[in-house]
Amino acid sequence: MMKKNVWKGVFFLLPSMAGVSIFVLLPFLDVLRRAFTSAIGGQFVGISNFQSVLTNDAFRQAAGNSIRFTVICIPSAPAVLAGLKSLDSAHRKKRGIL
Repeated sequence: MMKKNVWKGVFFLLPSMAGVSIFVLLPFLDVLRRAFTSAIGGQFVGISNFQSVLTNDAFRQAAGNSIRFTVICIPSAPAVLAGLKSLDSAHRKKRGIL
């Protein structure tokens, strides 16, 4: 009886696992393959692609902008919202709810 229940569970999960394999695992493996091969010809180039990206000025500027945005905007957003909430709360205490 136990084996029958196990097989029911396996058959129940098969469609989900097939979907994950097709839409997540296969594209991920393709990205890994493309990361280490040349765009034209498909020859193996090792970490040459990564070296060219890391030495690219446009990439470095974009990465710096992303880091700057993360360091400045993400922590300051809750502080700004807390300040606005406190102003709104003080304003409501003076006028009432409506």
